[in-house]
Amino acid sequence: MSNTQNKIAFVIAHYHPKGHLTKNLFDHIKYIHRFAYHITFVSTKLSVIDSKRLQPYAHVIVRQNTGYDFYSYKMGLNAITHISDVEHLIFFNSSFLTTHPSKHYKKYLSSITDHGLYGISSCSAPRYHIQSYFFSFFGKQIIQSKAFDEWWGKIESINDRETVIQKYEVGMTQWFLAQHFKIKPLFEPNAFEKLIILYRYFRLHHLDLSLFLKKSMQYLFRKKRLLLAKDFGCNPTHFLFDRIYKIFSIIKIDLLLKNPTKQNLKRIFLKLKMKQQSDFYF
Repeated sequence: MSNTQNKIAFVIAHYHPKGHLTKNLFDHIKYIHRFAYHITFVSTKLSVIDSKRLQPYAHVIVRQNTGYDFYSYKMGLNAITHISDVEHLIFFNSSFLTTHPSKHYKKYLSSITDHGLYGISSCSAPRYHIQSYFFSFFGKQIIQSKAFDEWWGKIESINDRETVIQKYEVGMTQWFLAQHFKIKPLFEPNAFEKLIILYRYFRLHHLDLSLFLKKSMQYLFRKKRLLLAKDFGCNPTHFLFDRIYKIFSIIKIDLLLKNPTKQNLKRIFLKLKMKQQSDFYF
């Protein structure tokens, strides 16, 4: 499983109510195995058959279903025996599909040049943070820092989702910002994409689109500050799902299954060659 030419370690947090390992995730893991220094796969429920399938590619840990993803991340991190060798530590969970892993990692890895905490996307609600479905620590300066050890040392098993979001997902970004480390999402909406978020927000909440047009013109021509993405707290994996998919070839499963923000998914279903949402029930 080790590749001494690359010092990239992966920690994967897996959850499936029936203990299944989806083909998409399995193919993702087989791909990263080609260049990974180490892979730890932590699941709260995994069938014996799928565990055996994974063993040639990852160190598999099955634990009790407590603590959400961050507790799985901590357990997976603790299982890396030669952490001092690791130069890039990537964490991700099973909440998204990856249609082209090679394109995804080419873009992600080539975009990182300096030590710090990175992720694909960020959100401002309830407070600014790197979203924890996919994030990484790059550089031994941060991985071997006291701040890193202190952060992961205080992660506990918490069973309330909102508390986990506040304390760990938001807390992680705030913690490393306070320690003066670089924090950077690799997808940052430009002015046009912020207007897309604004339009989709207005449409979702049945707001007056004439007001949207007025604010758009103010933003574009008078340079007045709008209540854009960060003020609305819009999740970019939903409100800009098509942009993120185009760049990183990933899309969130909950968007495809439930579509809580009522996005137009016709084109993405065609691209995925899926006719209906039921195709995503695993």
